[in-house]
Amino acid sequence: MNLILKPVILIIDDSPDIINLLAGLLKHQYKVKTATNGDRGLKIAQDDDSIDLILLDVLMPGPSGFEVCEQLKADVKTSDIPIIFLTALSDIDDEQHGLELGAVDYITKPISPAILLARVKNHLKLKAANDVLKDKSNQANVRLDLILNATGEGIYGIDTNGNCIFMNTSALTMLGYASQQDVLSKNNHQLFHYAYANGSPYNFQQCPIYKALQGESSLSSDTEVFWRKDGSSFPVEYQSHPIRQNEKVIGCVVSFMDITERKQNERLLIAAKERAESLSKTKSQFLANMSHEIRTPMTAIIGFSELALLKVMPKEVNDYLQNINTASNNLLVILNDILDLSKLEAGKIALNVKPFSLDDLQMSLYNLLIITAQSKNLALSIDLASNVPEQFIGDNVRLRQVLINLLGNAIKFTKQGSVTLSINLLQIDDQQARLLFAITDTGIGIPLEKQDELFQPFSQVDAVFSRNFDGTGLGLVISQNIVQLMGGCIKLDSQPELGSCFSFELVLPYGDLSTIDPHVIPSIILKSEPLSGVRILLAEDNAFNQMIINEVLKNFGASVVIANNGLEALAALEQEAFDIVLMDLHMPNMDGYEATIEIRKQARYASLPVIALTASVTEEDRRRCLAIGMNDFSGKPIKTKDLLTMLQQWRLHNGEN
Repeated sequence: MNLILKPVILIIDDSPDIINLLAGLLKHQYKVKTATNGDRGLKIAQDDDSIDLILLDVLMPGPSGFEVCEQLKADVKTSDIPIIFLTALSDIDDEQHGLELGAVDYITKPISPAILLARVKNHLKLKAANDVLKDKSNQANVRLDLILNATGEGIYGIDTNGNCIFMNTSALTMLGYASQQDVLSKNNHQLFHYAYANGSPYNFQQCPIYKALQGESSLSSDTEVFWRKDGSSFPVEYQSHPIRQNEKVIGCVVSFMDITERKQNERLLIAAKERAESLSKTKSQFLANMSHEIRTPMTAIIGFSELALLKVMPKEVNDYLQNINTASNNLLVILNDILDLSKLEAGKIALNVKPFSLDDLQMSLYNLLIITAQSKNLALSIDLASNVPEQFIGDNVRLRQVLINLLGNAIKFTKQGSVTLSINLLQIDDQQARLLFAITDTGIGIPLEKQDELFQPFSQVDAVFSRNFDGTGLGLVISQNIVQLMGGCIKLDSQPELGSCFSFELVLPYGDLSTIDPHVIPSIILKSEPLSGVRILLAEDNAFNQMIINEVLKNFGASVVIANNGLEALAALEQEAFDIVLMDLHMPNMDGYEATIEIRKQARYASLPVIALTASVTEEDRRRCLAIGMNDFSGKPIKTKDLLTMLQQWRLHNGEN
């Protein structure tokens, strides 16, 4: 290698624009040479022994980048030059192929300048260290100094015995040594990597540095310490890279950083998170306890005042009692809001799913609110579109709570005009319907910059609201949380003085419940059981989907076991045998992708059909599912006939195996 001040980088790319871009990024720190095709690039690399690194495009006229890389690695004169592929090919197989050919890195276009410069810098550092291990000449050491001492990272090299053969200035400074003479030919484990942070002896055979000397590549750790000359220690993050010559490991290069500040910040963040969680838990528990404690005497006040109102008494006393009763009921509403908020924050509210009639819900809402609306001379209407099914499955109580809150707010903040609830059908299949609930009023409206505050606890936009209208400001927060539990999100469209529209969408299972026991979830009644005897494991975290799919499969004759996530699915497979697995993709703790990968690692499940069951229905999702070992793909909402056909096919296929 010639002694020059700047490392030399060869760019091989058929695009002049890419060459100009890369050269512009690199020319201030490196000497740049270029070639517009593979043949020209090969000739430059083979004729010029100053090349330190090659940036290589894949798709070019003539020999491709892969072919160029293969020829460079086969030539003893160029085999040690690091090659980084720069390409628009983002397929994982292409990347794997490039690395298998001997490239050190693979960067996809469009290229991030920061990432490119960082990776070029790192690979040049490793190249320089590699050169020193292979060439003990003064020229190599001078070149090493030029490259390695320009970085803030600590870098040192060791031979196969673990003895230090070079160390840059940053490493010497961090370790407290004055010069390389203090560390050269000394064992790195005995010198500064001999113990854990607590002082207990370090097992060097478990060390990534030692393992790199055994041939394991690019190992790292951020849980250990290095020891300074004065006996103090500091936490480090380090990487170790084996250096090979003719396929034989001849040493190792280690780069490290002092991460004291990072560790301190991590401890502070963990402590802050724990304090916040503790305060949140304490607050929620306090609110829940206080709400329960206050509800007991409030119930008595309300009950006795209602009993007293049944008696004959002077009008003035009756008015007093009526005011007491009204105020008590208002206070009870506030207490219920606080209790609901504390439960929601603590994650203790669960949906109570059962059949209900949307017509009944419509009628109860109207009867409950019409008197309040008429007292303000407002027109109240609840419009249910004619194409909306009558019977649904869901938490009718919580849905009613949300609609009462939104309609009550609309009436409260509307001085004249109307309040309307419209329920429309957006989408339907043979199992589920997507509904749009929209509450529209002609009230005071809300400025755009204030709308986000509505969904914050105890917020009422501004002080004027607090003076002119009753309430805690909790209703919308609670309603938003309940709707999110149901799979939707409340949206707001509002303009000052022109009114507001609060809306949300829900996907609900539906069915005709007129001839079915109201305590039993409706299901499809089939004349035959085409899946009789088939054992199916359903991995699905959504309660609605669990209920519907379970009932459908059971009515086909299948026996079903439900897992709420991938971990539960793996545990279920350990407990009993299944004929088919239906696997949702997005689940907590372990998703369907991870679970399938774990299943396919075990030979005993090689023929077990795993079918993706998901709302992610793009072609990319399908390809990914098949690539990790799933056998088939079924979208949501489920199509009963399609799912049945698919299950029958895989039942037959599995039976043949």
